[in-house]
Amino acid sequence: MVKQKTRYGLRQSTCIAASISLLFMGVPAHANPVGPQVVGGSATFQSSANTLNVTNSPGTIINWQGFSIGQNETTRFIQQSASSAVLNRVVGADISQLNGQLLSNGRVFLINPSGIVIGPWAVIDTAGFVASTLNMQDADFFAERLKFRGNGKSGPIINQGLIRTGDGGTVILVAPHIENSGLIHTPGGEIILAAGRRLEITSLDHEGVQFEIQAPTDSVVNVGKLLADGGAIGVFAGSIRHSGEIRANALGTDEAGRIVLKARNELQVTAGSITSANGGSGGSIVMQSGGLNRVAGTVSATGATGRGGDIQILGERVSLAEAAAIDASGAAGGGQIRVGGDYQGANPDIQNALTAFVSSLATLKADATQSGDGGRIIVWSDKSTQFYGALSAP
Repeated sequence: MVKQKTRYGLRQSTCIAASISLLFMGVPAHANPVGPQVVGGSATFQSSANTLNVTNSPGTIINWQGFSIGQNETTRFIQQSASSAVLNRVVGADISQLNGQLLSNGRVFLINPSGIVIGPWAVIDTAGFVASTLNMQDADFFAERLKFRGNGKSGPIINQGLIRTGDGGTVILVAPHIENSGLIHTPGGEIILAAGRRLEITSLDHEGVQFEIQAPTDSVVNVGKLLADGGAIGVFAGSIRHSGEIRANALGTDEAGRIVLKARNELQVTAGSITSANGGSGGSIVMQSGGLNRVAGTVSATGATGRGGDIQILGERVSLAEAAAIDASGAAGGGQIRVGGDYQGANPDIQNALTAFVSSLATLKADATQSGDGGRIIVWSDKSTQFYGALSAP
């Protein structure tokens, strides 16, 4: 058993992603949630042919025999305010298939150990959304503690649809395996995708996430879009494969947000992917792995009016492959790019690589584009460093 506990700061294989998707093929669509039992707080239920309206008090917990939504169905939670929350726990054996609309003016939690599939026609539009195949204790929910624990049999989460919140909302997906090929959008808010068996979030500032990986195959695959402009995005797993877009650009001319990708075993950022924290001033991006960290996409933390941001690409073996493009330039001064470690490997807070490779087509830029000084670019490893690319920091 492999365990890692980290403070917040895939390709496991294509066949894993394919097998998870195939697991749910051919399963018939379901109608709105059925068999509710209120076990905490209060709720009333009003159902029509295509719509289920649930009016609940803050902090309500509902156990459901099944929680699925058909393509032409709508489930709506009517809550006291955007800060109110309702916990929905599935006690039946079926997975949750969300193919219609899940709406709320408050926060919605959905717990289903069997698995959760958000289909390509689905729209989840709430003040905040937390989906997990790991359980949450009632006492933790009542106390607003985000603690999740699995039993080794938890199913995956697959999102092919649209998950969105209002300004400053939070989206959290927790399961041993997570696939996102859809769109998750929370302007000025937080997105966390965590593949593991235990997770605790003490705050949403990315320093307050503690989680354990208990199997190397715990994985996150992102081929869709994770957008939290002006906010923060964190992805944690045994293995991570990022082939889509992860964006925490600034709203307006403010400083950009934060992005953290941390893998226990392997981090793959493929060619054609985009990872950006651009703004008036550049934000911060950390890509870190306990094993191989292979980056072949575009990674940018640029400043349109201020300085460039901070980019760290760290791991035991670090590779900037193919035409990787790393940019921390800024109008008022260049930012900082660290690949494989800090200056001379002497910073105890920055992981040193054993090997670092930069391909001949890779580019690293920390330019001062209008005024000020150029930034810093460091490529380091303790044993073998091979640099064939192009860099600039004028």
